Amino acid sequence: AIEPFISGVYAGDPKRLSIRAAIPRIYALEEKHGSLIRGAIAMGRVRKGMGLPKGRMISFQQGMGELPAGIVKQLPEGSVRSGCRVVGLTRLESGWQVAWQQSGESGHHQAEHLIMALPASAAAGLIRPMSEQAADLLEDISYAPIATLAVGHTQKQVGHPLNGFGFLIPRREKIRLLGGLFSSTLFKDRAPEGRTLITAFMGGTMDQGFEDLSDDAVLGQMLLDLSQTLKIDGEADFAHLTRYERAIPQYVMGHGQRLAKLDQTLDEACPGLIHRANWSGGVSVADCVLNAERCAQSLAQHIAL
Repeated sequence: AIEPFISGVYAGDPKRLSIRAAIPRIYALEEKHGSLIRGAIAMGRVRKGMGLPKGRMISFQQGMGELPAGIVKQLPEGSVRSGCRVVGLTRLESGWQVAWQQSGESGHHQAEHLIMALPASAAAGLIRPMSEQAADLLEDISYAPIATLAVGHTQKQVGHPLNGFGFLIPRREKIRLLGGLFSSTLFKDRAPEGRTLITAFMGGTMDQGFEDLSDDAVLGQMLLDLSQTLKIDGEADFAHLTRYERAIPQYVMGHGQRLAKLDQTLDEACPGLIHRANWSGGVSVADCVLNAERCAQSLAQHIAL
């Protein structure tokens, strides 16, 4: 039960991932109740007794880009500079100076507080001039490569009823596909009447040789695995492949200790620097939103003091 969940969410090896760091809720259930099943039953009773709502899937009509665009609309006009590259950080007596470049332009921006929300390798590059040790710790955080495929068929072509969330495939099945989401079932208007949209995933740290495959080879393998898994007959209406070389950070054994050492090192070398990214505190959008909200509240209280 755990292996396909880990490979589906983290695209990682459950033998190497730290459950305590990657899935703290599952770790806590097992620690408190002695087993995942007893813990899940107990948690269900608590949620029901408190009248808490069930979790639900959410998305955006025009894609995930609507989330940051919506945040920008809530901020003062002109307070956000997007599409630029940060090329350097300088610690000042009164805060920070950020050097940026954009379309041949360059400039600096000064701020009293700095929150760095970047992939680990990008953060390492900016931190290295101030702390080699912190940069090395960030570089040690590995990522899983992933390919996603959005594929459309007519409903008549698909033998499976697509009556659920999606599917995950255990590695023991010897199928390279990690799993998929029934996107047109989950969200309205994702496909025209009589047609389906499926989002599939392939890759991960356990798929040896995946990174060496051509796009055509990955596309062909994913379409073949989808056809076999969901009983699809005939060619797709369309298939859109996207590959991510560094998609999902891996919370491998010792990740918690690595982050603790990183925080200690940054406190000494870069006092006042705050980091928030999906390599700490959870990889999901929900985790990132929750951690960002907590960060903002903490910083607001600090400023008020």
